[in-house]
Parts: sequence; structure tokens; C-alpha cells
Amino acid sequence: MRANGFGGPAGWSEPLAIGVKQPSVWPQKTWNVRDFGALGDDVHDDTDAIRKVLAEAEQNGGGVISFPFGTYRLSDYLVIPSKTVLRGEMRDVTILKWPEEQPLTLADMGKAAIYTSSEYGIHDMTLIARKVECIVLDLSTENGRGSSLPADVARHMRPWSQYRDVFIRRVRFQHWLAASRPEQKITDEKLLRRIWSGDGSVNFSNNACTNIEISDCVFQGGNNQFQGLQNGRITGNSFSNDMNYCWTVLGGGARRLVVTNNEIRASSSFGFGSIGLQYVYSAHNVTNNFVRGEREAMTLDVSSMPGARAVAEYWGTPIAVSNEPGKVTLQFPAPSAAANLDGFKTGFTPGAFRGGMAILHAYDGGAGGGQKRKILDNTADTVTLDEPWKTVPETTSRKLYLELAPRKNESAGLTTAWVGEIAETAPQSLKGSGAKWVPDEFVGHAVIVLAGKGAGQYRLVTGNSETEVKLDRAWDVIPERGAAIGIWAIVRHMIVYKTEGFDTSAFGQLYGSGYDYIIDSCLTQRNQGMWGQMGWFVQFNRNQIEVGYSYHRGIGPPGPTPEHNTPYGLVGLNGGELRLTKFGQVQYPEIPNGTAIFVDKLMGRPIAGGLATVMRHNRLKWNERIVLGSATNVSKPVRFIDAVIDGNSIEHSAVGIQLGADVDNVVSCRNSFADVKEAYAVVKMQGVTILDAKVG
Repeated sequence: MRANGFGGPAGWSEPLAIGVKQPSVWPQKTWNVRDFGALGDDVHDDTDAIRKVLAEAEQNGGGVISFPFGTYRLSDYLVIPSKTVLRGEMRDVTILKWPEEQPLTLADMGKAAIYTSSEYGIHDMTLIARKVECIVLDLSTENGRGSSLPADVARHMRPWSQYRDVFIRRVRFQHWLAASRPEQKITDEKLLRRIWSGDGSVNFSNNACTNIEISDCVFQGGNNQFQGLQNGRITGNSFSNDMNYCWTVLGGGARRLVVTNNEIRASSSFGFGSIGLQYVYSAHNVTNNFVRGEREAMTLDVSSMPGARAVAEYWGTPIAVSNEPGKVTLQFPAPSAAANLDGFKTGFTPGAFRGGMAILHAYDGGAGGGQKRKILDNTADTVTLDEPWKTVPETTSRKLYLELAPRKNESAGLTTAWVGEIAETAPQSLKGSGAKWVPDEFVGHAVIVLAGKGAGQYRLVTGNSETEVKLDRAWDVIPERGAAIGIWAIVRHMIVYKTEGFDTSAFGQLYGSGYDYIIDSCLTQRNQGMWGQMGWFVQFNRNQIEVGYSYHRGIGPPGPTPEHNTPYGLVGLNGGELRLTKFGQVQYPEIPNGTAIFVDKLMGRPIAGGLATVMRHNRLKWNERIVLGSATNVSKPVRFIDAVIDGNSIEHSAVGIQLGADVDNVVSCRNSFADVKEAYAVVKMQGVTILDAKVG
């Protein structure tokens, strides 16, 4: 048992297994770029000299490359090899600068200034670029494609889950795409759209990384895309784009991430990412949103389902290929405890890849990259495909990778979620009514009881057959047959603490559903509120929310203003119709991709999207109100069950606390009101208890 410091029965977790091992040590050999001919005089081209020292580091298995004070001109991209650190003398005195002249057409734009892969660092320097889409492009962003990359870059690609150990410290990123004198005009429409669409310039982009630190950096002039982070921290940074639009993704479905002490002059979101957000702590950040775009601040966007990579995923080279029509197969090594060179084992679960894709990646001279074939079925070591390859995959290891992607995988097109009723239940397993699942496609996902006995509990899936799922631990309350359940990568366990937001359309917005989401001791001014749509065990506690604004069309909660927003700011949840996704799922092919999928329609009956909401000790002033549920339709079914609204103060507002007809079992007590025209606007009193409210 492990204590969490709070004491009592709730202060102890289930037993944990803790592994201790020696950390890997990167080579410490150091090279000075001046010794290889780099001048750093802001005049001469230092590309070749710096590439020479990078090649030396790669041959050594890594090391430290030192850049003394100076401005190093570059005319082409660099590739940082594994276990290599670029180290300047100080952030503002060591400068790497790519061509600054204005691009005239989209064809003038390169892909990246620096390509990175796994295990690298960039410390104490400034990076300036203009004619590239991205300054630092981590190859995980390419999602294993590789076909559009130069050959000397593509060979650095890694399989999924192999991107790790990244350290960006005290670096200034400056993307100058939108910088020019007023008389310099761009006539190319495609380039103009790229510049002003919001996606034209990116400082840093990645799509997956385990163990990452982004600290004490300055990001200027572009978007920032930190995606799929696991085990990391983003701390002490500044994000802005005074020339154009800036969107900063802070983790993108991160797991075990700390985000603290950042200054953000941009729209910011934790996004949905590809792995499903879990265990995120965001604190002591300041965000100013007088910017273009949606003006979101520290929001949790779960408008689509995470496309988590499955445990059955495999990257490797086949030992034999049959390419005869009607008999197209890939033969892999027989199941054993040994992994291939990239850490993947055979011994597949029979049927686990059914409906998925086999995807060819050619990285180092291999042929046929970019081809895809649908997987009809698989055994422990053989995969059967739907049609022959145009270019037959070769069997030379690491010249080519075959990615075997289950149908839940993004490369197969869609992700996986299922809702329905329990047919049979046991303490640590259950069967789904009418289920026809692919084996092990839900491993790592959560099963949540949506309605019925034991509602609100979730357990993780350790394995599944076509009809039954195995759970990581027993239920506290065993759900009954017929109870409604959902299976997906539920976004869960996040705290936003002592963070400030100004001029925001939504602060800490829960867009979609979340589990155990807490906003505590935060301040926001000039805003449309601190609000979300739905979730389980969501809390708003000890926050200060002041001066309700409405903003331009399409960025706030819907309402009657000419821009179709609410004419006030709000704290609470207002959209409890539980939504799985805005996009398609493999379990429901009859629903067109891009169409929102609601649980009600799948279940054939209403399912509440809000459970156990808490709003305590918040201070609201100047056109702000507390809201739970919808106030527009008395006939709505119950969407929010069990809520406590306690000890809040509301001043200078048309309404203090607004409760919709779709709430049940709500207790409101010890709230105070000053200069409030209507303390309570309650559509339906049934299921609502108001105690000791003081109206002033």
C-alpha cells in the first residue's frame, strides 16, 4: 500500500510496483563548431561546417556541440542525431539564423530548419527562421510517413512509442514569416492564406514523446504544437506572436505532465491529442488573450476521441512475403520473448489486427514506402491482406518498416469507442450486449458506468475478446445487468490551480466530457466565463471571476447577442448531452465521419452527461453568474445529477445562480448576493434544494 499524505482509508492506494534502474548516460564528448570552420560572423554560410560536426557526433553515438557567441548563418536544414545536445553560450548571444528574405510563393517555403528525432537537447541559443513551415520539427510529427522527407532525414525516423528524452532549455524561437515592411506586398494567394490562416508558421512541433522538458524558453512569431507528451514539464516559458495568430497546444492529450509558471499571449489548449489526457497539473500560469482566433485560455478540448495507439501495434520487417492474388500474407518471426531491434515482439493476439492496416515505411533505401493494405485477419505470426502490393516489401531489417495498425489506429482512419448495456457482469469482467469487438482493441481504454447501479465508476481494460472485457481491478459497486456503459480513452484527472486569464472567451473550458477535472483558486477578468459542457466529478472552487464580456461570433457559449453569444460570463456546465466525438468511430460505420455522435442516440434513451458537480467558494463580480444546465427548454431530460453549489458570492449581476430544467438532486446553500436582480433563476424547482441563501 502507498500513502498519499491525506490519511484515513482514502489516503491509501492499491499496491504499486516500483522499478529502479540506472539512467542511460549520453556521451559527453564536446566539439566546438569553430574548430570545423564555422565563423559565426552573420555573413558567411556556416551550414557545411555545422553539418560536419553533427556527422561527427552521430558517428560517436552522440555528444555535446558547442556554439560560442556569434550569429551562424545557415542556408539549409540541420538534423540533430540521437543523444546529441546543441549548446550555445547564452540564449541571446548565440544565434542560428536561416534566410530572412520574404518568401514570394508557397514554393519558397521549406519544411523545417531543424529536424529532430529521439534523445536530443537544444540549450542556450536563439533560432531565427522565416522561409520554413516549422523551425524545429520533431519527426514524430510525420506519424511514420517519411515519404516527403529527404533521405538523410527519413533514416532518423522512429517507430511509434520510440520518441523520448527531449530537453529544450533557455532557447528563443523567432519565426519571422509575417515580418515585412508595409511596402513589401505578397501577391501569391496560397502564401497569403498560409500566412493569415493561423497555421502558416510553427516554432516547434511534435506528435509523441516520453520524457520531455521545455523550460525557460521564449516562443515568438508562430504556433507551438506540443502533442502526445508523457512524463514531462513545460515551465517558465513565454508564448506569443505579436505579428499574427498564435495557437499553443500544451501537451495534446498529455499524460503525467506539469505545466507551470508560463506566460501565454496566445490561445492555449491542452487539446485531445492522440493518447487521451491523464494526470495533468497546470499551475501559476498567466494567459492574455487579446489575440486573433478563439481566445481560449488553458482549455481542455475533447471534441474528438483520442486515437491511442494499441498495445497490439507492431513495427518490424517480415521474414517472408506472399504476394499472390487471394493469398497475400506477411510472415513474421515465431512468437518468442525476444524483441526485434526496435523493441517490438511477435506473438500477436489472433484477430487483433482485423480491420486494420499494414503500412509500409521506407526509411533507409527500402522500396515501396507509402503503400497501405487492409488487414483481413491475423494469427500469432502471420497477417493476411486484402490485395497484392504494387512493390513487394523487402525483408532487409531497418531498410523498411511494416507498421501493423489495428482498426482503432489513426492510420486506419478512425478511433474506437463503444456504448451499450451490460449483458453479464462479474467483479472484474463484463460482457456487452450485442458486442462484436475486435480482440484487445480496448486495452488501455476505460470502461465507465454511465447509468444504473454504480454509475460514475471506471476501470481500465486489460484485455477483451469479441464479447467480453477484462478489468484491471474489481468494481467497488458491481453494476447490474442492463446498466449503461461506455468504453473509450476517457480524458481524466487534471487540476488547473492559481492560474490567471484575461480577455478570454473561455478559461479552462471543458469542451466535451472529462472525469475528475478541477479548477481551483484561479483568476479571470474580462471573459465569457469559466465553463464547460459536461463531465463527471467536475469542480470549480475558490476562483475569482470578474467582468463578463461577449466576444465575436463562434467563440463563446451560445446566447441571444447579435454574435449569438451569451450577454454575460458564467461559471459551470451547460451542455450535458453526452457526446462521444465530432468524428467517426469504427463501431458505428453508419454514422458519417465528421458527424457528432451522441450517447443518447446510440442507447435509445437519455443518458446524463454530468455527475457530481461541485462549485464552492467562488467570487463572481460584474455580469457573471453560476450556471448548471440549460435554461431554454423545460422538456429536456435530466442531464446533470448530484451537484453542490456552496458558499459562493455573486455581485452586480442580473442573475446570481441559474439552474436549468435538466438538473436533479442539486443542493445550493450559504451563497450570498449583492446588487443582483434575481438571486435564483430556476426553470424547475423539482430536484432542487435551496438552503439559507442570503439575497442583498
